Amino acid sequence: MASQEKRVFVANLKASLESFLFAARRLAKSALAPLGPSSEPCALVDDDQLRRLEAKLQRVRAALRTTPSASLRTPPESPPSSGSASSATLNAASRTSSRSSLGLKIKKIWEKYEEIASDREALRLTPEDGVVRPCSSARPPTSSLSSGELYGREDDLQRLLELLLSGECGGRVFTVVSVVGMAGVGKTALVQHACSDRRVRDFFDCYVWIYSGQGVDVVSVTKTMVQACGRDTRDITELRLLQGLLVDLLKGKRFLIVLDEVWSIERSVWELLEVPLRVALQGSRVIITSRNAEVGMIMGCDQRHQLRLNCLSDANCWLICKSYAFDVNKMQVCPKLASQSEEIGKRCKGLPLVAKTVGGLIRCNPDGEKWWELLQSDVWSTDELVNEILPVARLSYDHLPPHLRKCFAYFSVFPKGFVFDKEELIRLWMAQADGSSLYVKIPYDLFLHLECLRTLDVSNTSINEIPSSIGNLIHLRYLGLQNTKLERIPESVCGLLNLQTLDLKHSHYLNELPRGIRYLINLRHLELPVSEYPSISIPSELELLTGLQTLNAFHVADNSVDCSISGLRYLANLSGELHISGLMNIRCVQDAVDAHMCNKLKLRKLVLNCWSLAARSQSLDVHTSNLVLDKLQPHANLEDLNIKGYCGDKFPPWLGDSCFIKLTSVILEGCENCYVLPALGQLPSLKYLVIQQMEKVEIIGRELIGHGGMQDRGFPALERLDIRKMYDLEIYGTE
Repeated sequence: MASQEKRVFVANLKASLESFLFAARRLAKSALAPLGPSSEPCALVDDDQLRRLEAKLQRVRAALRTTPSASLRTPPESPPSSGSASSATLNAASRTSSRSSLGLKIKKIWEKYEEIASDREALRLTPEDGVVRPCSSARPPTSSLSSGELYGREDDLQRLLELLLSGECGGRVFTVVSVVGMAGVGKTALVQHACSDRRVRDFFDCYVWIYSGQGVDVVSVTKTMVQACGRDTRDITELRLLQGLLVDLLKGKRFLIVLDEVWSIERSVWELLEVPLRVALQGSRVIITSRNAEVGMIMGCDQRHQLRLNCLSDANCWLICKSYAFDVNKMQVCPKLASQSEEIGKRCKGLPLVAKTVGGLIRCNPDGEKWWELLQSDVWSTDELVNEILPVARLSYDHLPPHLRKCFAYFSVFPKGFVFDKEELIRLWMAQADGSSLYVKIPYDLFLHLECLRTLDVSNTSINEIPSSIGNLIHLRYLGLQNTKLERIPESVCGLLNLQTLDLKHSHYLNELPRGIRYLINLRHLELPVSEYPSISIPSELELLTGLQTLNAFHVADNSVDCSISGLRYLANLSGELHISGLMNIRCVQDAVDAHMCNKLKLRKLVLNCWSLAARSQSLDVHTSNLVLDKLQPHANLEDLNIKGYCGDKFPPWLGDSCFIKLTSVILEGCENCYVLPALGQLPSLKYLVIQQMEKVEIIGRELIGHGGMQDRGFPALERLDIRKMYDLEIYGTE
């Protein structure tokens, strides 16, 4: 096929697929329009068409990425002006056997699109004809009446009473008090008991309890306040009139208003709602309960007036269970059940709501043997517990943004009890996005059947080889090869242009990275094995990956082919921790200057390792070592510094500079040529200091404190000092 003909074919193919994407997006928008704003949770009558449409969109995206030079393009939001592109593409595909398969695939996608579009017309999913079915509240409205005893909240109750009765308002008429905690932890019950206290009732003139539920509506909340103060508002719907009535009712009085279960509130809504409250007496209070601390901040609650509830102890959970399981007048507990009180308390996970529900289960199964069987089973799977707990949890889920609801659905693929690593989980989820941002040996043909795979994790296995067919996984974004026996990574990995994370931690058999690593232009996280004497070969092209955010290890090569320390020059976005080994191989001081370590603002931990297996047997240039370490000065944002095997005879001036205000940990190990320690006493935040295996240091005196603004008050934050393997140390003191 001629080169010109190939270019025309590719252009027509891309135009056809992009036309489909535009049409499909338009269809999706029209189908979703009657369902209301995405910020309002709603139940769909039938979302099968939307799922099918999404599946087709995924196929089109896959085809677009398969098309040459199209993998990194974002489809346009406006329709391409190539209405006949589809027919041109299909005609070209029918003439050329090598393109017939791709043409047939596109034709089938278009046919499915037409089918979905016709279904949408049949369903009349338009803004006029669509049916919106809002989700019902997951729990009934609360009231100000308290029920039962309050267990394990004595200190919290006392703190809340102090906030209510102190009378302190900081110059304002009223103060907002925020009670924050997870679902089922007992926020409402705590406020109910506080409001039932006689001292609170006597202190406030007006008392209003409002269950917010799904949202805060200014008119309805204002109307409820007026009604609670004794005025009839049945015929009043205008906010201006309602606020006028409320002003008359609150003027010269001290009020207590409770807004229970506030999910979210706009600042403009709160500013409108609080206007009539400003006429009351000083000392008035507004209490809100919420699962989100930001709600209180929007309403003007400061940290002093925020009460965050933690989970209860197992013992208190058992007390709640017992109170709901047995009559108050005869709290008789069967011996076998009492012997398992600790286990029952653990099952409640510190949540009073769960404890109440479990207590109800005990009440319905008073027989000790039956309850014992129930306890041994998965109590979280019982119908009673599911019916009580899941609606509350579902309410939290429904109020998440749509993209986070998908994220939680993705978590369901992990088994119950799975221990998550936060950073790893984030990257696994990122790998599922559309992109804008096992076996000892893997069968060769395995990857031929997984062309749409986004995440591949074979960590902690005994694999020692990855087939080159992994290059077929062109949509792969996360590749986990942690703690394996791999010695090399196939070059075909460099064709995975969408790869974001390559995790090779603890794979200590690995001796080289693929030479074409520069092609991984979307790579953001590269995790390498860390050891005292690493031998991994890092290609010099690594410096071209300017988008890297994580590079935990970097080995300076002892040859001109692999990466030198200057290869870090363009990696300004590195964050977290970085272990640099092989500093003995730096022969040119300018290379250390070119690394631009002081420009890496997001680095928090830096390990400078000068040790090498060959270092002890060769003559070292002490002067060069001094200059190299001096030029590797990090940014002042650094929090943790570790220097190992330094061959110079003096430390650089920056090491004791008080500008490192965030530096909390310093470890100096094996710096065998140094006689004098740096002035670390001038570091204002240093908490942890280790000095180890420095054979020529015989005296530790005032030089460690240094001379500066703190003078005799060196080490203002030091909590721990470790001095290890200092066999020739003769004098220790500051005088």
